[in-house]
Amino acid sequence: MGDKLFVNDICEQSIIKISEGDISALSVIYDCVGRLIFTVAFSILDDYQLSQDIMQDTFIQIADKAHTYQKGTNARAWIVSISRNLALNALKSKKREVQTDINPNNAYSVLSEDKLIASIAVSDALTCLTTQEKELVVYKTMSNLPHKQIAQIMGITTANSRQKYKRAIEKLRNFYLSEGGVTNVQKK
Repeated sequence: MGDKLFVNDICEQSIIKISEGDISALSVIYDCVGRLIFTVAFSILDDYQLSQDIMQDTFIQIADKAHTYQKGTNARAWIVSISRNLALNALKSKKREVQTDINPNNAYSVLSEDKLIASIAVSDALTCLTTQEKELVVYKTMSNLPHKQIAQIMGITTANSRQKYKRAIEKLRNFYLSEGGVTNVQKK
């Protein structure tokens, strides 16, 4: 918990510096929450390249909108909401586009075979979840955000966040058990 507060304070100080014209503070935000920004975008888009673009766009938005940040609020949640909104907008645009170009040299080609297999297994498992459920699972498991913060980001109640997360985990458990993916998954 202390680390999250520390990171949040660093992000807030950096946003204030950016609003005062010190763009170099973006690198501090990148170091603190860059991975989180990418993870949020990837959980929505399921597209490595587009998620990287969203990450860059998020930093542009942080620089452009830093003056709108309200001091004393949750800086991490503010940054995550920018990333989430940009990813959702990109998803809407992506759905409107017709995919005509298939690129065999995708981003996964740089992964080792073991990592690629694990990545495919996780991607397969996530297909059983809705976009909202994927977001919840990523926020909770990979970003380690509390349900209260997840609820604020997603515009739902804390109780709803907990319930949807519980159902999503149950779906993943059932997927693995029915697909034979993992035989040692036990219900708690």
